[in-house]
Amino acid sequence: MQKGGKRMTRRKNWIAVGAIWLVVLVFTLLLREIGGLVTGDLPNEQPGTERPLWSSVEPGELGRRLGRLVNDAEAFSTRVRGHFGTEGTDLRVGLDVDARGVVELYPDGFFCAHCAKQGCYFEENASQALEGLPASVPWDALVALASDLGEGRLRIEFAASADQQPIRQTTQQRVCVGTERVGEPRSNTYAEYAEECGPASCTALNGSAIEMFRSSLIDSNAKLACLRAACIWHRVSDRMGPLRVALRGEVVDADDSRLRRVSVVISLVGLMAQEHGSYAKRVTAEYQRERDRSD
Repeated sequence: MQKGGKRMTRRKNWIAVGAIWLVVLVFTLLLREIGGLVTGDLPNEQPGTERPLWSSVEPGELGRRLGRLVNDAEAFSTRVRGHFGTEGTDLRVGLDVDARGVVELYPDGFFCAHCAKQGCYFEENASQALEGLPASVPWDALVALASDLGEGRLRIEFAASADQQPIRQTTQQRVCVGTERVGEPRSNTYAEYAEECGPASCTALNGSAIEMFRSSLIDSNAKLACLRAACIWHRVSDRMGPLRVALRGEVVDADDSRLRRVSVVISLVGLMAQEHGSYAKRVTAEYQRERDRSD
């Protein structure tokens, strides 16, 4: 009887231990489920599975690096202002020309503040703003960031606008000879500006493609907007390295605020997709903290 009693006692002990482990296991799984809901993980994820990160770069570090890029650009030029937003699933960190105090950012029909034949028609404030934008971007840091993020995750966009007023078709065109404004027979082709703005491949607001070569005619506002973006890009094209670059031209109403916007935009492709929600939140939070430090 004594031996049987001992075996019964041991059996009860093992049952008790097993029950305790079962309670611990259930409690652990419950905590994991609650933790997943708090952090934004999907509640039906299987234990041991991990959602893919958007990049191997730690999200806090990415946010801080983006914030420093914008802070450095604004410190370089008082004519540059940063903006932050989304487009589809892309996070967009932009630098805009600050056109406050500028009467006319682009004279009617003009697109190149640094070109020998057009520069004298631009206000001094406008020229400084347009030239300061591409020069303000810390391109070496941006190239390094794109490399760290991995292929296809970062894209650069140069964007500019033109209004809907028809381009005036005259026999004369306004040009500069040194600092003097003169008229000469109109040439309607892009040939005389191609060296200073480069061949341009641009996407219009409606999604259509615009190609500008030496023989191309400058005969639409969409082309004018495209050339404004191209001339900004060409000033720093030799610093782009392997960056993916796109040019965008928008044709807008004469009173549209976008008419006075010229931008360099850093797009983080796909970052705002639902599956990267937790990662994106940390990026945006650290970006804002870094920006606040410059105030």
